[in-house]
Amino acid sequence: MLSKTTFISKFPFLKSKTFALLLIAYLIPFVVLLWFVANFGINFPYWDQWDLIELFQKVFLKQATFQDFFAQHNEHRILFPQIIIITLAFLSKWNIQWELYCSVALSAIVFILLLRISLAQTKQRNLLFHAVNVSICFVVFSLCQWENWMWGFQVAWFLVNLCLVVAILAFSSALHSSLQIKVAVAASACLVASFSSAHGLVTWLAIVPSLLACCRGRLQCLKVGFVWVILFLSTLFFYFIDYHKPPHHPDLWFFLKEPQLAATYFLTLLGSPLLHRSNFSYIFGFLALISFGFFIAHCARKAGSGFFRDAAPWLSLGCFAILFDLMTTLGRAGFGVEQAYSSRYTTVSLLLLVALLQLWHLYRSEPNAVEPSRLFKRNDVSVSLFAIGILTSLVLVASIKSLPEAEVFRSRLQYGQACLDVADYVKQSPGNCLELIHPRPNLVVKRAAILNQMNFRHFPGKTIEFVAEPTKGYGFLDTPPTSQAPPIVRKNCFNCGPIPFNGWAILPEQDRAAQLVFLQRDGDPEPFFANAQVNSSSPDVAKALRNENYRQARWSTVVSPNLLPSGKTVVKAWVYDPGKKQFVKLQGELALSVEE
Repeated sequence: MLSKTTFISKFPFLKSKTFALLLIAYLIPFVVLLWFVANFGINFPYWDQWDLIELFQKVFLKQATFQDFFAQHNEHRILFPQIIIITLAFLSKWNIQWELYCSVALSAIVFILLLRISLAQTKQRNLLFHAVNVSICFVVFSLCQWENWMWGFQVAWFLVNLCLVVAILAFSSALHSSLQIKVAVAASACLVASFSSAHGLVTWLAIVPSLLACCRGRLQCLKVGFVWVILFLSTLFFYFIDYHKPPHHPDLWFFLKEPQLAATYFLTLLGSPLLHRSNFSYIFGFLALISFGFFIAHCARKAGSGFFRDAAPWLSLGCFAILFDLMTTLGRAGFGVEQAYSSRYTTVSLLLLVALLQLWHLYRSEPNAVEPSRLFKRNDVSVSLFAIGILTSLVLVASIKSLPEAEVFRSRLQYGQACLDVADYVKQSPGNCLELIHPRPNLVVKRAAILNQMNFRHFPGKTIEFVAEPTKGYGFLDTPPTSQAPPIVRKNCFNCGPIPFNGWAILPEQDRAAQLVFLQRDGDPEPFFANAQVNSSSPDVAKALRNENYRQARWSTVVSPNLLPSGKTVVKAWVYDPGKKQFVKLQGELALSVEE
């Protein structure tokens, strides 16, 4: 075993300040991501995750079959992600934070493998080398992927990326083994990707440049290519067994009907990781596409050379991002260009930036590849570092601009979490707050009961206490002055409009704004007839109570008069305190006179 002194003597840079600085530079994006997941991640199921619960139950009862795992989910076969999610769920009693950290771990492995490929291609570990790879580190862990970082179900996206990079590594010069082993490893990785998400199918096509670079001679390329095509077609055959196009998805031929919109959608997908929700994202997408096209043309001229072999992994990476964006355009462009800004797509689109950075680094390192003018040579490294700095800055700005959206999503999950506690009280009310987490509230209530039975979650049911006279102030239902007569509202009135209700609500013992407020008709056997989120600006409340945590404590909602009984009625407002599992009455009551 090497002693510490011997080890450092073999790698003298380990004791230098430069090494410490580089280590910090590489770790910053990863540490920031860990902070983000720890602070923004919510241990609560959202949307598609509710569709997993019946599979959980089958596994719990030992009734699950392969078909249950293989079954189509939207347009995807999510066999392997379901295995990961169910394993983590039964180990943690479905603590969804485990899934979030699994996604982080998969991305960390992706970056390490990308760095491994880069290290194998160059002996010059100079400033530019590290600048390129540190920039890639910021790209891989970018927060503009906030939706995938915060939603445990999206572990599939990071798994597909990992499978792609494993396949690329298998064919690269970084892995020394026989061609048969390389093909076996790469094919296995592509198979896992294919049955993790629909876009995993294009890994078979994206990997072709790496496969060609690995072959020696035309005959070997033909043999390996034939095997690869057979494996790909076999995967497609099994994938499309009993496949049905989801009925709510756009027409696949939409791009022929609206080619300009489809082209804008495609370019926006490519450029959105750099310009967050900007109308100019498609311009960056176009520039990225042109740049990648240049490198493809250059590599075509260098086919069979050492440069082509080094560039092949990055060509595969870039091709995967472009093929994914084409596939997404075919399936989603009908939803409109705005949908191209979706955060979840950036997890794949970002790979094109990684490819361009590495291809540029290889290109400028190639003999006679740079402009021979003395001035350009003298400033070449500076220009490259400046360009890398600009790109990294754009990624950072996109990450920062994503934080407000992530905060809104976190609040949505928190509201849904509080709402599910009181599901037995709100499931009949219009504008059900359970719709924040799933479009079918009744299905959520049913599956929440399954989680209770499996001891994965504990919901209070109809045991929540009502506190009509709290010792502390929880907020107000705004009402008109008591000297005025009760407001008159009319049912079935076309021009009258809905009745507005508003106020503010806090949780004083938890020192924060409340999440949900519920409205109740006096004397009504049903607990609540409407609910409202507490999420509006309230600087006056924060100032009056001298607490900045109450700056988002206002709530408002509108209710149809048809939901109120005829005659005089009194409306009360209650806030839900999830810490104490109680409904607490807000001060103020609104008296109404309802006429037919």
